[in-house]
Amino acid sequence: MLYIYSSNIHTGQFEAFQRWVSANKEKFAAAQPKTWVLRDIYLTVFGLGNAHVEIHWDIEGYESFDIARSTAESGGPFFKLLTKIHSFLDPATGKGRVLKDAAAGEAVVVDARA
Repeated sequence: MLYIYSSNIHTGQFEAFQRWVSANKEKFAAAQPKTWVLRDIYLTVFGLGNAHVEIHWDIEGYESFDIARSTAESGGPFFKLLTKIHSFLDPATGKGRVLKDAAAGEAVVVDARA
């Protein structure tokens, strides 16, 4: 499964966010909870997109969110780095979505004509 979190960056924080990601992305990737794999952190180009930044993770299933929550509750490195990322982001614009592989039989397709 692919989990995508998108948000806008606070005005005036674009360069600071980009510097922080450049300096800390490997550390953030290494701190991921069990069942989470950081794919990458992306910025939109020329404003083409619904949000300034997207963070993409491969996760094993919905239980991965419970694992992340328990990791956050312990206040470990993942939580500290994620909190720092969120300090650059506007919480009013944050959205998450989950996508499943269409060819792997993971998604259930309902025919509206049925």
